[in-house]
Amino acid sequence: QKKVKMSFGRYKFGEEEMVQIVNALKGYANLRQLRISWEYVNTSAMEVLGTFIGEHKQIECLILRGNTIYDDVLIPIAQGIGKNMSLLIVDLKDNNFDTKGTIALADALKVNKTLKRLDLHNNFIYNDGAKALANALEVNKTLESLTLTRNGVEEEGYRNFASALSTNSTLKELDLHYFEFGRTGMVLQ
Repeated sequence: QKKVKMSFGRYKFGEEEMVQIVNALKGYANLRQLRISWEYVNTSAMEVLGTFIGEHKQIECLILRGNTIYDDVLIPIAQGIGKNMSLLIVDLKDNNFDTKGTIALADALKVNKTLKRLDLHNNFIYNDGAKALANALEVNKTLESLTLTRNGVEEEGYRNFASALSTNSTLKELDLHYFEFGRTGMVLQ
């Protein structure tokens, strides 16, 4: 069977619309990529979507870019990511979640055994979120690429990755663009 890719963009999804979309998507056993971009999706709609992601075990690529996903909205999505063992790529670029949402994602990384690439570009992760992700990398042995550019993480937050990388041999790409390490740079020990 052909792999199916679904893409939605520039709508305002409430819970009712998301339930309709998810119910329609359940009919696609070969759905491999789901993209919902530049939407305003409310919390209850994301809970519906998070449940679907956790249950629809064939999705390999999840793109939720630019959706104004705050922490409380991200948590059910992160829970779905943790349950889905077919996901290879998750793109959460250009949303508005911060530390609380990042900690939920870190918890998902600790149990997900398939995810290869995670893009968290341009959110508000800060140092505590970076620490949670670094701790998750000490457990996760499948993630190969992590993008953390433009997230308000300072040197303290990135130092946590030095420790994580000493035990994690699967991460091949850690993108930290747009971060200044100061005059002396950053020494990874």
